[in-house]
Amino acid sequence: MYANSMKNNFMRTIILLLLISLKIIYAQEKCNLLIDERTGSPMLTGLVDKKVFLDSSEYKPFSNWFRKEYESYNADSTVADSLKNLNLENITIDVIMGTWCSDSRREIPRLIKILDAIQFNSENLKMICVDRNKSAGEIDLSNYDIKLIPTIVIKRNEKEIGRIIETPSVSVEKDLLNIINQY
Repeated sequence: MYANSMKNNFMRTIILLLLISLKIIYAQEKCNLLIDERTGSPMLTGLVDKKVFLDSSEYKPFSNWFRKEYESYNADSTVADSLKNLNLENITIDVIMGTWCSDSRREIPRLIKILDAIQFNSENLKMICVDRNKSAGEIDLSNYDIKLIPTIVIKRNEKEIGRIIETPSVSVEKDLLNIINQY
């Protein structure tokens, strides 16, 4: 009986430690809501999920501009179909953006609309928000060599194959297709 009690206590301790570990991991990935000193408006830094831009409660200032651009953008369906027909399993996309930046407010909702249309695996998309100094809090961005934002880094098998910097050359979907087709 004593052995069963010890075993149960041990299992409870392990489960508790796992739950605490998951909470710590989740907390580290949460974005920070800050005030932009230049405008007095809210801004985000850190890792974000597109759900942040769709949440009309806590993140309303961001969902307003995001939804407007997302809903109004008409992607080239021929190009989107071409993207959808590619094998994108080994493609990852890292987005470095600023919620205060007009180019990010225009291009990132468009990118997300295209990725949604082609059913891009959301686990292969990393979105990092930066402040005006291009800092993302605890996230080290030195490997990205960010000069302008948004910067959309496209990788195949974790190796960078191209970037869309600030504004696309043609359109987000055409630039994505050109980059992925080149490699």
